[in-house]
Amino acid sequence: MLASTYDRAMRWKWTLIAAVAAVLVVPSATQSATSDSALFFNTPSGKISCVYVPSNQSANLRCDIGGGDKPLLAKPRSCGFAWGVGIEMQNRGRARIVCASDSVFSPTAKRFPYGTTWRRNGFVCTVKRVGLRCTNRTRNGFFLSRQRSYHF
Repeated sequence: MLASTYDRAMRWKWTLIAAVAAVLVVPSATQSATSDSALFFNTPSGKISCVYVPSNQSANLRCDIGGGDKPLLAKPRSCGFAWGVGIEMQNRGRARIVCASDSVFSPTAKRFPYGTTWRRNGFVCTVKRVGLRCTNRTRNGFFLSRQRSYHF
């Protein structure tokens, strides 16, 4: 479960990211996969959208899925926003279910074709027809698809 201090920190961080994203949405459509700025990308179906945010200390990756995580765990009392819209993680440590008042969906984000493997700062994401699988430096990660999702 998410700790309340984690919730506050992540809400603040993702609010800031959403503000930055509003400025970056148009450029993100043409961003190279090797750029060191925020990178938005979608799966070919458009049902899963992600944002990678670099940092000198700990990069972040968040992926949202239309329809939410399945199966969805019980919403913690500490979550005052939408629960289970996606999963997020830093480049080290376990992935967590998202409690957020925003979304990383961007219709103009680059669509990675099936079979694409994206690597950046310890993250590895593979886009397959069955879903999106992402891991970090500590081999923690998540899998998202319309039928099921889990984090490890």
